[in-house]
Amino acid sequence: LSRSIVDGPRYWYSEWYSGDVRITWNINGFGAEYTSDGCEPVLVDQDTDGVEFRCRATNSSGTTERTVFIRRDATPMDTVFDETPPPLTYAQSFVISHFRFSAPGSDNLSGFARFECAPYDFEFFYQPCESPYDISVYPSSETRRLYVRAVDAAGNVDPTPAMYEWQVRFGP
Repeated sequence: LSRSIVDGPRYWYSEWYSGDVRITWNINGFGAEYTSDGCEPVLVDQDTDGVEFRCRATNSSGTTERTVFIRRDATPMDTVFDETPPPLTYAQSFVISHFRFSAPGSDNLSGFARFECAPYDFEFFYQPCESPYDISVYPSSETRRLYVRAVDAAGNVDPTPAMYEWQVRFGP
């Protein structure tokens, strides 16, 4: 039994897979006569906190086995705003807009990893951020937007980021 082959989307620093996982076993060097147990190809297509698969091959020279442990979480978290600035503020100069956000209980397997924010209406330029989050805004006639998304430890990204719009205008 030379190796196990595990194929599936895996976040580079995580032990978690974020989609279907296929396991196959490569049995070499056993000659024509051998028996095996648990060496069938496997598809893990359900979220799991951990499941172990074992392939055991035996011939006249002895027995060898390989074990693979899989953790799969393909469920993204949900992101919500817990605190936002007023939808309209009047000011003479810069204002600090204050936000709090969370990812409440939407992922019970791999767990929360980080938030990513896209400030100043740049929906596609996400960067790591933390809650609470403050933005300095100069008064103008523009509507501001903040997008926030949660990422779990398996690398699943919230497909519907939380978005908040507000305005800071010149005035007393």
